[in-house]
Amino acid sequence: MEKIVSQLDGEGYFLAAVEAVRSPLEPRQWLIPMGAVDVEPPIQEQGKRYRLDESDSWVEEDAPPPPQHPEVIPPPAIPQSVTRFQARAALVEAGLLEAVNAYFSALPDDDLNKLAWQEAPTVRRDSDATRVAADALGITVEQMDALFVRAGAF
Repeated sequence: MEKIVSQLDGEGYFLAAVEAVRSPLEPRQWLIPMGAVDVEPPIQEQGKRYRLDESDSWVEEDAPPPPQHPEVIPPPAIPQSVTRFQARAALVEAGLLEAVNAYFSALPDDDLNKLAWQEAPTVRRDSDATRVAADALGITVEQMDALFVRAGAF
């Protein structure tokens, strides 16, 4: 023989029908799970929730709407390459173009990083010229990512 009882949530609302078991020490007694009550479960309707009143009768209420989870917007993709114009426009906006130009101008004329800055049609995120200049100017990886994202928007 089984006995079905009602499991309640922390606020006293019906959660689920659960089974009580006979006590091995006192066979006429039922062991009711913690948080459950010895009341038959209500007949449920969609969009309703149930709680017990003082006389152990089920009171039906409209269920609250499910919680709204904010839409998770993924971070923008970080471009791995931008045009020379896009890179310079992002640096102007960030107030860094003058410092970057000064850094490359101070390099010897035969330095390949200087030549890349002056002549390459694109600026690559993973190039030696980009990494070395960022390190020299104290630009963090996060700042570099933000600069490339902004450059990609031009």
